[in-house]
Amino acid sequence: MKLKDFIYNKKTKESNLLGVLFVIAVTIITGAVIYYGFWI
Repeated sequence: MKLKDFIYNKKTKESNLLGVLFVIAVTIITGAVIYYGFWI
C-alpha cells in the first residue's frame, strides 16, 4: 500500500486526517534533526 493512496483514501476519512498529521509530524521532526545536526 502506497503512502499517497493511504492518505488520500476516500473511504477512510479518519485515516486521511491521521495520515496527514503523521506526515507533518515526520517532516517537522526530520527537519529539526537535520537543523540541530548541522549546528551541534
